[in-house]
Amino acid sequence: MLLYDVVAFDCCGTLIDREGGMERALRGLGRELGVKLDAPALVRRYLQHEMCLEQGSYRRYRDVLRLGLIALFKEQGIFLPPRASRALTDSLPLWRPFPDTAPTLRRLRARGYRTALLSNVDDRLLRPSIKRIGVPFDYVVTADAVRSYKPAARHWQRLLAVCGAPKRRILYAGASLVQDIIPARTLGLECVWINRRRERALPGAAPRHVFADLRPLGKLLIPNSR
Repeated sequence: MLLYDVVAFDCCGTLIDREGGMERALRGLGRELGVKLDAPALVRRYLQHEMCLEQGSYRRYRDVLRLGLIALFKEQGIFLPPRASRALTDSLPLWRPFPDTAPTLRRLRARGYRTALLSNVDDRLLRPSIKRIGVPFDYVVTADAVRSYKPAARHWQRLLAVCGAPKRRILYAGASLVQDIIPARTLGLECVWINRRRERALPGAAPRHVFADLRPLGKLLIPNSR
């Protein structure tokens, strides 16, 4: 059993079903364009485009989504008109929280933990996702706020600055080894890998705690007496 002051989370992929939301958007776009798409495969490829776009000079996440989708369909030999290129951006407010998200967050807050959300989504796009989750956060750090994307360190640096807790009193939970777990561990934070997609860990990269969803997190943390 562990005790921390702050439990911080990645958003899309950890609390929100990003891949499921993207697959639904791509299937809808395929029907609109009259083409048959392998949505899961295209989502995996899209995410590679997204990471590349996020490594350059900062642009809002809505623009990353649009440019990544254009690049994805260009590989398929399909030109996307402007409205179609916004399919992922328009769909993001509809992406659903995982069923275990809200109950786990409520349980942690009831036990006295402060919660934080660290997201690569820009401010305006993130608000509907927080509303869908239905549980408030004490701290929210977005790409807009720090002008960069994880795995760059600025999200965690901003969290440390605003929450006032030392690193040893912060637990970070994320679904991506590359964008969440490895950089957070490099900064000295204790991590929980929420491995929803049953991925194979990179050698030496997996943290001590690896869960298939958020439910075991509530059992890991004892009530905070603060």
